[in-house]
Amino acid sequence: TNVGTTATSVGDFATLLQTISPTSATPLTTGWMQYFATISGLAAPTTGRIGFRYAVANSDNADYIGLDSFAVSAVPEPESALLLALGLSAMALGLRRKAGK
Repeated sequence: TNVGTTATSVGDFATLLQTISPTSATPLTTGWMQYFATISGLAAPTTGRIGFRYAVANSDNADYIGLDSFAVSAVPEPESALLLALGLSAMALGLRRKAGK
């Protein structure tokens, strides 16, 4: 798969989610760091590809990169959460009215 040939190109991929060190002059830490990226605008569960690329313009700052773990999780959209809350409220109100009769 074509992941790009420059520090900012994405090749066959549609979006660059995250750049860890924007310039080769930016020093990175020597310890593990945690990074997050958000993919938004998906109307429903979908399939896709995520690529990891190690590209360093200045080889003096290139040592290694390690990936300890990777996770993908769905976060409900605010509209979905609101609909769920309204539905639960309506159910609770209905149960309260039924119990009061």
